[in-house]
Amino acid sequence: HLNTVKMYITLGRLVDADSELETRRQTQLALSGAKPLEIAETNCELGTVKWKLGQLETALSVLKEARLIYEKSGAENLELLGNITNRIGTVLHEQGEYHDALLMFSESLAIKIRCFGTDHVNVASTQNNIAIVLKKQGKFDEALEMYEKALKIMIEAFGPYHVSVATTKKNIGIVYHN
Repeated sequence: HLNTVKMYITLGRLVDADSELETRRQTQLALSGAKPLEIAETNCELGTVKWKLGQLETALSVLKEARLIYEKSGAENLELLGNITNRIGTVLHEQGEYHDALLMFSESLAIKIRCFGTDHVNVASTQNNIAIVLKKQGKFDEALEMYEKALKIMIEAFGPYHVSVATTKKNIGIVYHN
């Protein structure tokens, strides 16, 4: 089911993804033997879809529920925890809650470094998110430092001509312009 949902998201069929995830979530909640991490993962994806549909309050609520389910499970899946935390930060950023978004992104970064090490593209992605918030807060030197860390990882992973590298270079240029 999640593969179908991820395909829908990639194709921009967010309403279909939303419907699939809502059905999956209701089924999981109805089953007494449902695995908490599967429920948390479903909620994480559902929160992402709700965010992309512009339903920010619902997205935040579902993502916070995902995190709570994860924490109560006692499981150790740092990748999932890092993703949930990062997505909470994304929604908070979208709501203009920059301080709280920065806290979530910083927590996500620490989790992802524990999970993947310092030179992984998932780490770079979160560093980019932190830089975006720092830039919005007018903390240009800190934003630049974070963008440069992310850029180094991305060039190593993707080569110098990848779209993520170009986007990060553009963002660095914007910081210099400010």
